[in-house]
This record gives sequence, structure tokens and C-alpha cells, in this order.
Amino acid sequence: MVLNGTSGEPFQNGFANGKHSPFRTGDMSFPNLYTPEEVAERLRVSRRAVYQWLTMGKLVGMKAGQGWRITEEALIDFMKRTSKRDSNKEAG
Repeated sequence: MVLNGTSGEPFQNGFANGKHSPFRTGDMSFPNLYTPEEVAERLRVSRRAVYQWLTMGKLVGMKAGQGWRITEEALIDFMKRTSKRDSNKEAG
């Protein structure tokens, strides 16, 4: 059994008094972050395409250590811009 260091009560579900972590995505304004591999899977494209979009600046991402991370907002913005561009090609 693991004890809470301040109250001596046992931890439940990994947090004191059974409370959820304050760092869960839904509780704070932390954005959902995706790896290029997750983006490739969601968009059904190759990882190489995602890396090319990142290095060309078409898809906004940030370097986190050795890898890239893409916010959900950046991914949605990219999909909207790409969708508009594709619909303009069809109309023209």
C-alpha cells in the first residue's frame, strides 16, 4: 500500500483520496498533442508526408526533444486549409 505523504491516508487510484489528477487533459487548458505518426494514422497518409508538411511549414508543429508534436488546433487548421484548397481546385 502506498501512503499519502501529507495525510498518511492511502492513495486510491494513484491519487490521494481517490481524486483525479489535476493534469488530465480535460481539466486544464493543455492542448491535445499528437505525434507525426498519430497524425499520419488519422489522416491516412504516410509518416513521410506528415514530416514533409512539418518541415515545409504547411503543418504547424513544435519540436519536443527529438520529436515533433502537433496540437489538435493546428491539425484542424491544416485540414480546413487543405480542404479549402482542394475545393477551389475542383471549382476552377
